[in-house]
Amino acid sequence: MNVIRKIFFMLPFLLMSSFAISQGIINNGANFYVESGAFIYGGTFTNQTNVTDGAIKLDGTMILEGDFLNNAAGNNVFLNIEPVPNGSVLLNGTLPQSIGGSTPTHFENLGISNATKILNINDCEVKGIFEVGAVLDLNHYKFIIDNPNTTAINYSAGYILSETQPATGLGDLQWNIGSSLGTYQVPFGSGAGGRDLNLALTTTTAASPSMGNFIFATYPTDAMNLPYPAPVLSLDVKLPEKIADRYWKIEPNYTVKPDVDITFGYALNDVDQIDNPGLKEDLLQAMRYNESSNTWLDMEPSGTANVASQSISCTGIKSYDLYKWWALTEMNESSIIIPNVMTPNGDGFNDFFHVQTTSIENLDGQIFNRWGRLLFEWSGVDIKWDGTYDGKLVSDGTYFYIITAKGYDKKEYHYTGTLTIIK
Repeated sequence: MNVIRKIFFMLPFLLMSSFAISQGIINNGANFYVESGAFIYGGTFTNQTNVTDGAIKLDGTMILEGDFLNNAAGNNVFLNIEPVPNGSVLLNGTLPQSIGGSTPTHFENLGISNATKILNINDCEVKGIFEVGAVLDLNHYKFIIDNPNTTAINYSAGYILSETQPATGLGDLQWNIGSSLGTYQVPFGSGAGGRDLNLALTTTTAASPSMGNFIFATYPTDAMNLPYPAPVLSLDVKLPEKIADRYWKIEPNYTVKPDVDITFGYALNDVDQIDNPGLKEDLLQAMRYNESSNTWLDMEPSGTANVASQSISCTGIKSYDLYKWWALTEMNESSIIIPNVMTPNGDGFNDFFHVQTTSIENLDGQIFNRWGRLLFEWSGVDIKWDGTYDGKLVSDGTYFYIITAKGYDKKEYHYTGTLTIIK
């Protein structure tokens, strides 16, 4: 085994031995090759320019305890990246390590472990697998996963920190999913430990073009849900105490967006009773911001609020409902208003029997005449009865209804009553 105290790469270099150790590695304009099965173990790696840019063909492994800095003006460090990348960089320092320099790096495979890794430049990317075993602080920069496989982020510990505010710039993770289908897990964390803000996006229909991507970010807010993300103007009619203190960015960059399911993980500080008095976690649902109308729109709770796992699932989101900015809000209390008079005379007033609902998940009803004959039966919240039976308007008089319903807030309703019809 060759033990080298410090390496300055000036000329083309071929590493074929099994292991090389150095305190620091400076590639001062050379091209070199790390063969499959070979290892470089060192402190800080710096890629420089000296007439020509330094570059590496990496089929083996680089293990670094210091920073990874690319200052070569015209390249991304690694050459000849295979369709299935086989070279790996492992940042395993026990002190914080920086990924930076003046030029972004395109890693083949990247692993992080032990201390926090801090991103200090935009558009670094991983072509193969990103092994998350420590904290990656995005630090208001963008990090790219250029691999459409759902396994491109392999999580074991730590989290991805995206907690910077809009004024300083958001910490973004861009995932080049393309038109692929599957569940993509982004292990965001709040800093409290672990991936407590894990975001899962499942694409259920193919998007286009195939080079499209999603950009993900999240950040916490104060009790008034400030600062708003650009271009959000207000909370509309929403009450801040009924909204979790956090926003999520889920930006689809496609001509044709996919249909998706989304599960949001939230932190305890996002729903604490000091800033959000009376907020009921089991009634949280997702809402998204429509930039065209400058309004927040609730998603009907087609998923599950899971207080134990601090997560909210939202399923069956159609492409036209897939907006950039998201938050979690307590759903409106369910209510039902049942009319007792109907005048089906075509004047535009009370021509139909229609039960008005707020936050009702399902509703079933029946209408009978005084002899108990079933005249009309329905299931759904938007059904109207025009007062006909067998194609003819029924006679004036008193009729009877039975209505059962269930609200999104878990309330159940059972009503019986009378309906007067006057033509």
